[in-house]
Amino acid sequence: MIGYQAYERPQCGFVNRYTEKELTLYAKNIASVYVPEIQLLDVNACCSDHQSFYEIGVPSVGLVEGGGYIIDPKYHNVGDTVNR
Repeated sequence: MIGYQAYERPQCGFVNRYTEKELTLYAKNIASVYVPEIQLLDVNACCSDHQSFYEIGVPSVGLVEGGGYIIDPKYHNVGDTVNR
């Protein structure tokens, strides 16, 4: 759900539902330090792996493509392979 290059400038979407706000801010700060050219976005999405952790009290951060879960046309199908 991250790593697909859909735009010229790298992007990272931070899910804003079922996540720990302070931990998300921390992750955004780390991203901006180590990848200063990255565009950080807030994505109104839910219901991915991070949600299960959040629901049992484990602080979580949800990271997705800047365009959301479905920006990659091969997301969760047979073309969704590591080598690309």
